[in-house]
Amino acid sequence: MYLLKKYRIKNTFFNSFFAFFTAWLTSFTLASVFHSSFVLYELHNIDVEISVPEGASMMIGDLFGLLPTYGAVIAIALLLAFLITHWALPVIKNKQRLQTSTPHSPTIYLFMFGVAGTLAFWVMLSAMQPILNVTLIAGARTALGTTAQCLAGLIGGLLYGKLRFNSRI
Repeated sequence: MYLLKKYRIKNTFFNSFFAFFTAWLTSFTLASVFHSSFVLYELHNIDVEISVPEGASMMIGDLFGLLPTYGAVIAIALLLAFLITHWALPVIKNKQRLQTSTPHSPTIYLFMFGVAGTLAFWVMLSAMQPILNVTLIAGARTALGTTAQCLAGLIGGLLYGKLRFNSRI
């Protein structure tokens, strides 16, 4: 963001791409770390001894191992969610203006993209089971694991909203 301000880059496509890439990378990294953490926790529960270096190595291995598949699926899910949100925002803002005499709060961008990121992860994880007949992300086999994955989507959505619409917030 510093570079954008320093060089006064106003290119909408570049800003959108930068915001999306940053949100995707953050979401994927968090989702991968949450996945590894839940797997390590379950291994610990069945008395498997894992040292800290082994656990760290597993997390790094998962990060790079999940990137081509889970990373791509996350990118598609977030892209669809953010595009739908971009389309829905003007409709929501116009309805809000009609119902209230005060101007809308710019935090609606954060709220809407946060919800979009969360729903993107939830729909993505929910669709994997019936389509592939397996829960691909072992860290999302429990309600808490799914919630952690959706938290990664929430953070990515909030980050996208903040970076993309920084001048309005």
